[in-house]
Amino acid sequence: MKVLAALLLLSVALCFTTSASALPRSSKQDPRGILENIENAFEYPPPPPPHWQKTGGYVARGNPCPNSWTRFNNYCYLVSTTSTYSWSQAQAHCRSLSADLVKINSVEENEFVLSLVRKLAPSLKQIWIGLKWNTNGFYWIDLSVPVYKNWAPQHPNGNANEPCVQMWINNGQHLPKYASGYWNDIDCHYRSDFPNGIVCKKLP
Repeated sequence: MKVLAALLLLSVALCFTTSASALPRSSKQDPRGILENIENAFEYPPPPPPHWQKTGGYVARGNPCPNSWTRFNNYCYLVSTTSTYSWSQAQAHCRSLSADLVKINSVEENEFVLSLVRKLAPSLKQIWIGLKWNTNGFYWIDLSVPVYKNWAPQHPNGNANEPCVQMWINNGQHLPKYASGYWNDIDCHYRSDFPNGIVCKKLP
């Protein structure tokens, strides 16, 4: 009888051990299993995408800009000191770089472009921007209607007679002190008294 009782106890012990080993680890260790269930119940945010950059106090993401270009709010900008181009030649120059003359959509972007040109090309007095008269009004190079405008006082005043637009950068002798950053409509040809630099803009 003692032998039978011992064999019975051994069989029960073996069954219990086999059943326990078949259970997942989290079931054998209740505290850890509870924690795992709690962790799995939450969705953690993914890591930030690559190439996050901080430029001029603004955070931008996506692919980095090419060398010599400056990033602002998900776009890349290039300042050229070439000032012997007409508006059309300036746009052709930007197109050769897979870009367009700068399109300005906000006061923040206008201030950024102004500061960028002053920093990288302090000798420039004005730059071409991608705004141009088209039949019945001024439109951007992509034919969109301006959502932001920064015309100088009493401008535009030429319309079809002055169909292209420049931004005044520095306070030259021929410009009033309030003019920096304002837009002026002007004819589209190169003029030695108003030589325009270039700012190109594109996506990364």
